[in-house]
Amino acid sequence: MSKTVYRHEKGGLRSLSQRGTDNVSKSLSMAEEMATTAEATVRVKKPSARPSSYFLGLVKVEPYTERWKREKEMNYHDDRKTLRTYADGSGVPDGRSIKGNNAIAMFERNYPRSLLSRRELGGSTAINISKEALKSNGRRGSKSKRKRPIARKAR
Repeated sequence: MSKTVYRHEKGGLRSLSQRGTDNVSKSLSMAEEMATTAEATVRVKKPSARPSSYFLGLVKVEPYTERWKREKEMNYHDDRKTLRTYADGSGVPDGRSIKGNNAIAMFERNYPRSLLSRRELGGSTAINISKEALKSNGRRGSKSKRKRPIARKAR
């Protein structure tokens, strides 16, 4: 099961009491959306033809340049390359999906280096908001229980 920054009650049901309408709750909700978008980017076989709008505004870009015109797509492909990297630095080829514990471990290892994790939300970055929420909820941080890095399977 994927981790969330929100408290869960017995049986895995989300405690809705934590979701509010103040800026902290909105930032926390957006931080979770950034992580969910990044996790989906890790798992899918082929790059999306229409990336999420969360990939807009992640880096400062000069207006009317090629990067400005295609900012969302370029940020998506940069993050996809970063997120789909093995511990040894080699990348997962397109057309290959990543599943289960391998996907979770890859996400946990690479998310801090992604553009999405550094998105500014309410004066802090998405990853810092998530870490603070996990600490205050008494949940473990982003470190996986796995002790050794995932090795690539031989073909």
